[in-house]
This record gives sequence, C-alpha cells and structure tokens, in this order.
Amino acid sequence: MKTKDFNHIYDCILDAIYDDFQGNDEEAKDAACTIFTRLLTGDREEKQDIIDHYELECCRVCEECGELMTEGWILESTDVCSDECAAKFFGETVEQFRYRMSEENFIRQAMEWDHCTKAYEELSQEEREGYLTDAQNRTDFYWTEWEGQLLRLWRKDS
Repeated sequence: MKTKDFNHIYDCILDAIYDDFQGNDEEAKDAACTIFTRLLTGDREEKQDIIDHYELECCRVCEECGELMTEGWILESTDVCSDECAAKFFGETVEQFRYRMSEENFIRQAMEWDHCTKAYEELSQEEREGYLTDAQNRTDFYWTEWEGQLLRLWRKDS
C-alpha cells in the first residue's frame, strides 16, 4: 500500500471515532493511532473485527494471506489482494489465473455460451468487444479499489 492509503485509513478511523471524544482532538488522535496499529498488526480476525466495528469502507483484509488492502480482486464474494492470492483461491498457478482473467478467455467463454461456431481468430474487433462485454457482465470476478468516504474533514492541521 502507498502512504496515502495508510493516511486515508487512519483518517477514516479518526472520522469513525471522533464524536466519541467530544472535540478533544489529541485524545481522538491517540485512540485512532491505537486502533490503526491494531489494524496493521492484528491477525486476520482482529483486522476484520476492527473494519466491521468501525464500518471502515476504505479497506479490506485479504482472505488468503490476511494482509490489509485498499485494492484487490473480488472473486465471487472473496476479497484477495493480488494475483498470487487469487491463484491460491482457485488452486492454480499465477499464469493460469492471469489467463482466466484475460480478455481472450472471457471472449472464448462468451462464444461458448452463445454457441458461436466461428474460431476466435476469425472474430472481428466489434464481435470481440461484444463478447467481452457479455462475459464481463456475467462474471463475479473483478479488480476494485475501496476508498470509502470521510464524513467530515475536521482536522485543523491537514
């Protein structure tokens, strides 16, 4: 993750707890720092509990390796941080996973669903784009970023 991602997660935590400190900025910052540290160093379950408890929409926990992430693959309803973890999820090599997620594979799947008798190589660019759109609309596998929204920008020093 980039520094800006860590800063955003900290700000989201601070935003989630700020009202509990009735305007005491220093106490709120200290508490946010403690929560943030637990989020970085905890095990997978503790990280997920923190995210759920504070309703942090800006990050997830990789269900394969347990790392905190702000972007990653959603595979059906499983969040994973990388091609490597996605390959583990499917029980395949990274190369096999990358082919699974390739435009060519999506197009070939959509051709099969449509009972297309043309060879992949014979498709026009327009046909390929149509099949690709069809396949992407049918899949539950995609890469995304979780940014979350800050409810307020209250910090005077930012």
